[in-house]
Amino acid sequence: MTAPTLRERLAAKQRRRVVVPVQVSDPGPAREALDLATRKAQFLELAGTDPDGLAAAQAAETAARAALAEHYENVEFQAIAPVDAEAIFAAHTNDAGETDDVAAAPELAAACAVDEELRDVDWWREQLTDGTWSLGERVSLYDQLVTLNMSAPRESVPKG
Repeated sequence: MTAPTLRERLAAKQRRRVVVPVQVSDPGPAREALDLATRKAQFLELAGTDPDGLAAAQAAETAARAALAEHYENVEFQAIAPVDAEAIFAAHTNDAGETDDVAAAPELAAACAVDEELRDVDWWREQLTDGTWSLGERVSLYDQLVTLNMSAPRESVPKG
């Protein structure tokens, strides 16, 4: 089997994706438990005198990391067609060229959501305005969706 040509590789280009971790519950105690488990494992590793204790500490660290992860849901988004992204931004841009990110974010989230259950604009509008998402979370989500749809990848072409 021959390797695909450059033309074939470009024709098979996929839309960019991003996974956004969304905090769904208070991770504070789990984060503290992970910090403690990590410090203990690092101490035992540096001491190098208790291999059984180190193995137990590393297992506890792995369990603490899993417990912390339970406080987050990873939501996957995919870039939409450029014409669709442009339409969303145009619908929420005023005459001065300023985009209303509060109005645009729910539409972008619904349009970009990979999970079909999350493609409801009204649901996203409610989620992002009911007070459960902090300002930082809303801004971060919007920024990631804008970057996904409007920015070129950062990878550079290596010189050959």
